[in-house]
Amino acid sequence: MYIMSRGNPDGIAKGKKTILNSVIGLVIAILASAIVNTVQGIVGTVRLDATGGGDPLTNILNTVYFAIGLSAVVVIAYSGFVYITSSGDPAKITKAKQSIIYAIVGLIVAIAAWAITSFVLEGVT
Repeated sequence: MYIMSRGNPDGIAKGKKTILNSVIGLVIAILASAIVNTVQGIVGTVRLDATGGGDPLTNILNTVYFAIGLSAVVVIAYSGFVYITSSGDPAKITKAKQSIIYAIVGLIVAIAAWAITSFVLEGVT
């Protein structure tokens, strides 16, 4: 868009905005990977014991927390894609930013819930 604007100030502005949004979306997509690695380091690997060993409640909760974390990362990646492809549309940009914020808040709540339930379950056993 920037190159094809042929000196048109509106085209140049729209092209610059598109480039900026693309860079921000790329940063968001890279941060999604960093978030996954951080969460995996904090939570550890989810182990599902289908043989009947281990605490069933812990297995169920770990599965739920894993699904929440995976969902949050998928939403962050998708929102980053929407942000990149918004072409400067303020409605799409706002929706993508809100989705990213909600996904991050959900991820933080899930991590807090995991920490609390882990603490409580360790105290019970």
